[in-house]
Amino acid sequence: MAMLSALVSALPSTTLASVLLGLPGAYLLYRCSFPGRRLLRAVVSVPFVLPTVVVGVAFQSLLTKNGLLGFLGLEESLAAILAALVFFNYSVVVRTVGALWSRLDPRAVEAARSLGAGRARAFVTVTLPALAPAIASAAALVFLFCASAFGVVLVLGGQSYATIETEIWYQTTQLLDLPTAATLSILQLVIVTASLLVALTVTPALCSYLLPKLHSTAGHGDSKLMHWLAARYRPLHPGRPDAQE
Repeated sequence: MAMLSALVSALPSTTLASVLLGLPGAYLLYRCSFPGRRLLRAVVSVPFVLPTVVVGVAFQSLLTKNGLLGFLGLEESLAAILAALVFFNYSVVVRTVGALWSRLDPRAVEAARSLGAGRARAFVTVTLPALAPAIASAAALVFLFCASAFGVVLVLGGQSYATIETEIWYQTTQLLDLPTAATLSILQLVIVTASLLVALTVTPALCSYLLPKLHSTAGHGDSKLMHWLAARYRPLHPGRPDAQE
């Protein structure tokens, strides 16, 4: 159970890693145009449609002593499990965030840049708030998939690590401890329900609080959009007196 607690406590960092790695992929595959983009989108989605046991066996074959990455010494380690979970859920973030990113109006970012905002600030203050609903939804789904992972953890964790899913299986099939398995099943239902509630409530809340100004200004023409962005980036505008302060 200690190893179960260790793995469960690592799930938020796994979710964060999946989101951080998925954002550049979403930008590349949904905001950039290049030959073979559709094929690359399909390739990125392959890990998620594979059986989890197949993903676990693939990582295990790479990390064994005779494997290609055996020198890392990660066989049956927590790092191997987390890497496999990130690999498995990467496409969830890419497709969820990318689908929204591809529909964003580029005029807002272009206007912010023309008013003096750098790439980083324009991304943080314009693009990121617009993507927040998709990011929250993707993070909730990734956390749910990681918390309920079975095949990957069963193969890579061995006797060392377990999720609630694998612990239910172990208590039922190996120890025949049905009361404990039932308790863990209830806990799993609570986690799944909480994740779904986050996806269903936090995402609309973010839409309500982060997007109204941007959408309302963009929806009423360029002049109103420019007025809103000018107020936001006034300190950066080289023509403003306060830019010299």
